[in-house]
Amino acid sequence: MPRSPCATLPTKVAYWRDPYEIVAEGRPTGIVELPVKWIRDDAVYFMNRQGAQRPYTPPGDVLDIFIREFEGARAENGLFW
Repeated sequence: MPRSPCATLPTKVAYWRDPYEIVAEGRPTGIVELPVKWIRDDAVYFMNRQGAQRPYTPPGDVLDIFIREFEGARAENGLFW
């Protein structure tokens, strides 16, 4: 896992795309930054969906989506991060 060059926001593309360990004052902190990815964010399911074209998704359905995504990644020895 790459380490960020400092405790400030990273600038290299890999730091925005991949998890990395935050380094402060040249020392690893043990804190891993997981960059934002819509696939693991529940906001898209609960935001105002603007009418019938984008209907509300019940919380149980959202949980089912996340469980199936996780199980699919695990079955293929992949990551769900």
